[in-house]
Amino acid sequence: MGVFLCYHMKWYATDLGITVIARAYDEKYRTKYTGGGFTEEVKGRGLIWDNPKVYPNFYLRLGAESIPHFTLDIFRGDYDARYGIIQTKLIIPIHSLFTMKVGGYLYKTNAFFLEPTVNWEGISVGFKFGSIMNYRNKHIERTGIVDSFFYAGSVAYQW
Repeated sequence: MGVFLCYHMKWYATDLGITVIARAYDEKYRTKYTGGGFTEEVKGRGLIWDNPKVYPNFYLRLGAESIPHFTLDIFRGDYDARYGIIQTKLIIPIHSLFTMKVGGYLYKTNAFFLEPTVNWEGISVGFKFGSIMNYRNKHIERTGIVDSFFYAGSVAYQW
């Protein structure tokens, strides 16, 4: 959920705003330390809510939407802490019904992706796939995830 202040023109656009992110998950089981280096699996706590967080965000578009253009997102759109807070994209409108996005994540994680998107009557359906070059989080590196592929789907409606 977010609140945005927008200024859109033909050749550029900018948004400033805040986004509130709250996550919930169902903990069915958890591992409990029993002492002496042993653990056991016990019943989970059920539905758990993470503390909601408020993020400032920024969006910048350079170029008209009808031609290839560049966007920069900070804490925006498909923000995910695993990938990083700064996302850049080159958006190439190939046809009125099809767009190709080529981009990457910067700052905390370096990654790149391709995102073909089909657009029809204000509805956009996309499939993003890419590769993460490195994680800069020492806890993630310890689990052996250094080079990996990722994918995601998206559906959006614009009125």
